[in-house]
Amino acid sequence: MHFELYLTDDNQIHLVLQGEACGAIVFRDTGAFAAFMEEVHALFHDYKQFIEAYQELLMMETPIPEPFLDAFDD
Repeated sequence: MHFELYLTDDNQIHLVLQGEACGAIVFRDTGAFAAFMEEVHALFHDYKQFIEAYQELLMMETPIPEPFLDAFDD
């Protein structure tokens, strides 16, 4: 994955992701960017914790009933 950071004239920070992940995030100021980076570091510090959190989020957002999901696990 490749990313680029840009600082605009009005002190916004643009983070542009390219490669396996793509997209852009615009931060209103350096404080917002710093807070984001702290959260990302905490989240990715333990990769297993990230995977578990993602799976929990996926389970909350999926419209597929739990018994069907359980059948695929078997």
